[in-house]
Amino acid sequence: MSFDITKLTRSGLARFKPAAGGAGEDWWLIVLGAVIGSFTGLCAIGFARALHLVEHGILAREESGTSWLLIAAPVVGMTLSGILIRLFAPEAKGHGVPQVMKALIKNKGVIKWPVGATKVVA
Repeated sequence: MSFDITKLTRSGLARFKPAAGGAGEDWWLIVLGAVIGSFTGLCAIGFARALHLVEHGILAREESGTSWLLIAAPVVGMTLSGILIRLFAPEAKGHGVPQVMKALIKNKGVIKWPVGATKVVA
C-alpha cells in the first residue's frame, strides 16, 4: 500500500482557498480567534507568574519559621472561591466539563456570562 502525501496536501488545502470574489466571508473569524488566543495565552502566563510569586512568598516565610501559611493559603483561596460562587453564580459550582456539556446539549451552547466570569475569577 502506498501513501502519497502530495495528493493529501493538495486536496486538504483546496478547501481552505477563499472564494473567487476575495479573501472569503469569514476572515474575521481567523482574526478574532488569533486575538482571543493571544489574550488567553497572555492571561495564562500572568496566572502562572502569580502562582510562582505566591509560592515563593510562602516558601520564604516557611524558612523564617511561619509554616502555618502552607495550610492557610489554600484554605483562604478555597473560602474566597466558595464565597464568590455562592454570591454571584450559584450554578457555577462543580466542575466545568459537565456544565459545558449541559450547555451544549440543553442550551444550544449558551453559558450565562456571570457563570463564566465567576469561574475565571474563582
